[in-house]
Amino acid sequence: MKLALYALQYIHSTHDYGIAFTSKAKLPMHTFLHQPHATDLEAFVDAVPPTPEQSHRITAYTDANWGSQLGNAVRKGTPVPLFKLRSMSGAIIFRMNGPLSWKTERQPRTSLSSCEAEINATNMGSKLTVAARNFTRGFEACGVPAPSDISRPTKVFNDNSACVLWSGNMTLKAVRHIELRENSVREWVQDKSISVSHVAGKDNVSDIFTKEMRDVAHFCRLRDSFMSRLADFNLASKVAGAATAFWC
Repeated sequence: MKLALYALQYIHSTHDYGIAFTSKAKLPMHTFLHQPHATDLEAFVDAVPPTPEQSHRITAYTDANWGSQLGNAVRKGTPVPLFKLRSMSGAIIFRMNGPLSWKTERQPRTSLSSCEAEINATNMGSKLTVAARNFTRGFEACGVPAPSDISRPTKVFNDNSACVLWSGNMTLKAVRHIELRENSVREWVQDKSISVSHVAGKDNVSDIFTKEMRDVAHFCRLRDSFMSRLADFNLASKVAGAATAFWC
């Protein structure tokens, strides 16, 4: 009952939150905020606005936790189902400053290393990314030109360096046991559908989907990086002027 009341309280306090998409090049733009990109006001005093091409580019983030996040939440001696000890995978796809698609799932079997857990998450995120690219290409059948960024690899960010190296087809002794189906990530990298890059763990937006228990401040920071209140959106739209904007 306490959990149900907590959930209702959260829904009530965030009823005016939504997802915003805009054609306006924003400063700074969260999908390039911590690379750091040349548009990053936190990193550069002479930051420049992102180009429209950068503003509209599909960008993906993937993340995984390694093993259980239960910690001290379970009393000593309490039996824990095996699936509770498996890693969680999370992924989110952005375009025009707003999330298009996101997913979280518990991995089908226990990962033997953090790298393996991240590879599984990147595999899931890469499938979402390729699906988004294919969906965008589908508009060509209706006479709508495909966006220019589809002709280049879509950026997929992950916070595990070993996973990034593995995606580039580097052989790692510790993960040679991984099943071949995860090689689809390498194939998408080679055919230039995607490119896997590193991002700092604290700045990985998809982290919000992988932690079953996390501090409130961290959750709110990640949530507010891709959601906004209606009042804030209306104010930003007035400032943007002629820019096309949509809130849902």
